[in-house]
Amino acid sequence: MCGGSARLDVLSLAVTDDGAQAELVPAAPMPVPVDALADELARARVGDAGGAPSALRDRLPTSSSGGTIVVFPRGPIRALPDEHAGRRERFAELDALQAGWQVELRSRPGAALVEAQFFSPEGVLFKSFAEARRAGLKARDA
Repeated sequence: MCGGSARLDVLSLAVTDDGAQAELVPAAPMPVPVDALADELARARVGDAGGAPSALRDRLPTSSSGGTIVVFPRGPIRALPDEHAGRRERFAELDALQAGWQVELRSRPGAALVEAQFFSPEGVLFKSFAEARRAGLKARDA
């Protein structure tokens, strides 16, 4: 594993005494060495037959260069987590045009921007939603 670092976002839950209101409050970002994430991932795999939690797995760099962090690994659009519900709804158009599209969400270390990459049912990579939509429209009309 590389010796870089990644950012781990920790959320805390605040609940009133009567339990009526709850909110997620982002804690201060804390840098976590990638090696520590890898160790925690290995421990989670040993202790859990189903594999490591996706929130941990997704923060590991995809390459030894540490250039990107996978926020959501390549998978069906409908499987995007609730924190990306807006994207899930917007990207659902691709499945309506042609079933089987997949999406992967990535981020660069230290960046707040999360980029989406799209994969057609044939496995062709599209780096923008507009390109993927054009390909879906073309496939539908063919």
